[in-house]
Amino acid sequence: MRISLIMFLLFSICISAFGQSDQQDTVILLNAFRAFYRSGQIVYVDTVENCGFATERLKQAIKKGKLTAIGKTRKDNFIKLNRSERKYLLEQIKIKTIWDDNLFCDSKRICVDSLWTYLKKEKTKYYEELNRSTLKKDSLTYNKLKYKYPYVFSFKKPIFLKDKTICLISFTALCGNDCGRAEISFYKIQNNEWKKWFVFAAGAF
Repeated sequence: MRISLIMFLLFSICISAFGQSDQQDTVILLNAFRAFYRSGQIVYVDTVENCGFATERLKQAIKKGKLTAIGKTRKDNFIKLNRSERKYLLEQIKIKTIWDDNLFCDSKRICVDSLWTYLKKEKTKYYEELNRSTLKKDSLTYNKLKYKYPYVFSFKKPIFLKDKTICLISFTALCGNDCGRAEISFYKIQNNEWKKWFVFAAGAF
């Protein structure tokens, strides 16, 4: 209960820092990142070219007019697109996204060209701290560090469909050359809240 209250307060502070037009984007993005948000600060790149690892697959599905969830899913976990929606989506995913600084509260923007240098430096610091706590048998610090693994996020601006009742989110959370997670998913308004509807593509590496 206490953890839920703290997360709610942090969430409220984060979204209150932005104007009404950006608030919806911020809400959905923070929801998508929550699995990685235990470390507090969100680090993200300033420029994003495409939807990541499954961009071509996404384009092909859009052209066919039907986007379906991966894996075993319920029958309603798909979205059909009309001609104008297909055209709109294909246009939107081609647009380069350029993010401002301080996009979220307690966040840090880095240049996309410095991504790997930044991750290498942060991972070195992380493992040094982890080793120190292990040698000192400091279990309290060790357990805290487990949730502070360095991630850098790369994400497109949310794309809204169906009178803004459905939203496409694509992001990658990188922790190294061979470490990270990527996801393309759809969110839907349910009881006045944005909830993940289904995952179109996902990968861990």
